[in-house]
Amino acid sequence: MDDAIAILRAETPDQLRDLYTWLSSEPELRGRVSLVDADPPPGALGGVVDSVQVLLGAPVAVVAGAVVTWLRYRTSDLRIKVRATRSATEMELNARRLSSLDAAGIRTLTEQLAQAMAEETRPRHSK
Repeated sequence: MDDAIAILRAETPDQLRDLYTWLSSEPELRGRVSLVDADPPPGALGGVVDSVQVLLGAPVAVVAGAVVTWLRYRTSDLRIKVRATRSATEMELNARRLSSLDAAGIRTLTEQLAQAMAEETRPRHSK
């Protein structure tokens, strides 16, 4: 069985590189985070960063907490999408919306994101 993966997409390649750096600095995520390039357009010399990929062998609470914290400290309004590959669950998070949340709201959002990714890591039962 393939490892469960979360794919994170942002609005620009620079935002993705910044998110990648942030996630890679978490000790429990080291070696589990990578940048994914899109296929280059015809005539281009190379691909453009398309997403950040996280192997979900690490604690999903760490991934969720790091993503929410990264968004909270952005100075611009940006959105990211987090998609769990096997379940096709997708959540969109907006930095502007997070800046207005209190501690309880942040905790709830982090738990929701962690739960969506945890569903991805649960073994599937075949019938």
